[in-house]
Amino acid sequence: MKITAGGKEIDLEKAFPFTLGDLRKLKKLGVSYPLDFNPRDPEQTAIFVFYFCKKVVPEITEEEIDALLPEVAIDAVHFLVLKKEVVLDRPTSGASTDLPGTTAGDQTI
Repeated sequence: MKITAGGKEIDLEKAFPFTLGDLRKLKKLGVSYPLDFNPRDPEQTAIFVFYFCKKVVPEITEEEIDALLPEVAIDAVHFLVLKKEVVLDRPTSGASTDLPGTTAGDQTI
């Protein structure tokens, strides 16, 4: 799965495999994955997505990840947790899908 943030393409497939070091660093950041991870918590989701995006593209900034649409971040979490893309029934119109260059799972900011 690829997402775009801040004009940078991030191939989340390259975040794998998760290492013990990844899990320890996430815990220090306040995300105890997989035990107490709550993907419905926006703070935990932001930390989780930012950590693995930064693993793939070290120059990505927290602000660039914070600018992602929530559904893109949730799709990224699903991919990272399940290691597969989840196709959700999303509306075909509305503010979040009418952005130029935006497709499901890929957002240009």
